[in-house]
Amino acid sequence: MLHPEPTKAQPKRRKPVGLIVALLLTLALCGAGLYYFLIHAKRPGAMSITASPTDVAIYIDGRKQGQGTPLRVDKLKPGFYIVQARKAGYQNWEKTVQIEAGQVATLTPTLVSMPSVELRTIPSGAVAYLDGQKLARRTPMRITRIAAGRRRIEVRLPPKYQPTIESFDIAAGEVKKLTLKLLPREVSVVIKSDPKGDVFIDKDGRSQRYGRTPVTLKLNPKLAYRLTIRRERYADWSQAITFDGGKPVEISAKLSKPGAKPKPVKPKPVKPRPVKPKPVKPKPVKPKPVKPKPVKPKPVK
Repeated sequence: MLHPEPTKAQPKRRKPVGLIVALLLTLALCGAGLYYFLIHAKRPGAMSITASPTDVAIYIDGRKQGQGTPLRVDKLKPGFYIVQARKAGYQNWEKTVQIEAGQVATLTPTLVSMPSVELRTIPSGAVAYLDGQKLARRTPMRITRIAAGRRRIEVRLPPKYQPTIESFDIAAGEVKKLTLKLLPREVSVVIKSDPKGDVFIDKDGRSQRYGRTPVTLKLNPKLAYRLTIRRERYADWSQAITFDGGKPVEISAKLSKPGAKPKPVKPKPVKPRPVKPKPVKPKPVKPKPVKPKPVKPKPVK
């Protein structure tokens, strides 16, 4: 007799709950991401700007947004912007700013005043060059567009005067006053001697004769010269020629014979001045009154 085989119980199938939860979370995250990138991330931001000094021009990506602060700029898309604050006489302020969606970026730029130079020349009317660039005006002038640091100024007044160069340091906000004296290309030098002699000028180690005194020469005051006057039977007379700016120079030399002693100078006798006696006026003497003494009579015996 055949017996049927017992059937095995089949295991119960579990519902995919975890898979469903994971799928829902993924959909939620995707939705949040889409919301952020499509809606939230595109919300405009803004800038709030308060500068010192306040009366500055504000530029964003090269476009002027307004004159004077405080200033608020709205409806800015999220991203990076180049912000500038400008004012004449001050160094430009610049910063790269990130605007986030729905956020307000606060800026407080402080501008530093640019240094300036008050330039005068003696004489006036010279052409000036700042760091090699020619300036439009002639001296006297005020130079305002100058950067801090080591600067170089050259002034020229041709054809009578030599160029003059001055280097200087200047700090931010500093006002520097410069007065430059221009030297003439030639200065008049008058040379005389007693007695007359031959004039020799030594320049750069070379000596040249310029005639017999009195002599008038035109010399460059920036160069070094040495003057020598010679005459037979007299000792050479020599000295360096010194200049006082562009003023004319006059030199008088006294030649002496070799070994000659200077003549003694006799002092002039000083005559005493007679002193006139002042007349003395006698003081009047007032006589004192004499009182008579009373005489007592002698008794008669």
